Amino acid sequence: MDNSNISLVNRASNFVGSEFGGKRGQALAQFNTSAKAVGDEAAKVFAGGQSALGDRKEIGESLNPNAPNSNLRATLKTYAELV
Repeated sequence: MDNSNISLVNRASNFVGSEFGGKRGQALAQFNTSAKAVGDEAAKVFAGGQSALGDRKEIGESLNPNAPNSNLRATLKTYAELV
């Protein structure tokens, strides 16, 4: 994701990308797929095996594609440290 520091700008850019495709749409699709996988696996690690849907959803939502890149990096760094 080549996000700006402004979530509203990212949200608009992601909306256009999801509707019309192109590089932004591809990046968004890849990000969403990766975020779901990371969220599912992190929930399993934190729960010690099976995780509840709510736990997976909450972790997945913390990886918001509209967030500034610095926020995304900080979230991923925290998950990596916790694991």
